[in-house]
Amino acid sequence: MNPTAEASSDALHDALVLPRAARVDRRVAKALLVERGGLSSADRRLIEAGLERLTWRATLKPATAGLRAFADEARDYAGIVVMAAAFRPGAKAARLTEVIHRAIAHP
Repeated sequence: MNPTAEASSDALHDALVLPRAARVDRRVAKALLVERGGLSSADRRLIEAGLERLTWRATLKPATAGLRAFADEARDYAGIVVMAAAFRPGAKAARLTEVIHRAIAHP
């Protein structure tokens, strides 16, 4: 990952002042994303070619951040997952963002 991009990502997440209890800070393996994401072969290739790193930064939910869950007839948001993605040069960032969002269980 580009050191400047990594520093920018860290600075952004520090600026969010996420509660310590909500922090996860774990790298998500591309293999896990590909295996469990229900992706097409084209999307799997896109992940392999364009995604440098995916980091699960935090999960904001009532127990970790004091946020109330939201649910209605169509949606159920028990929490918010905060992720950081680093893309390789020339990657299709918009499409990769969409694929990652769909592949994660609680976007």
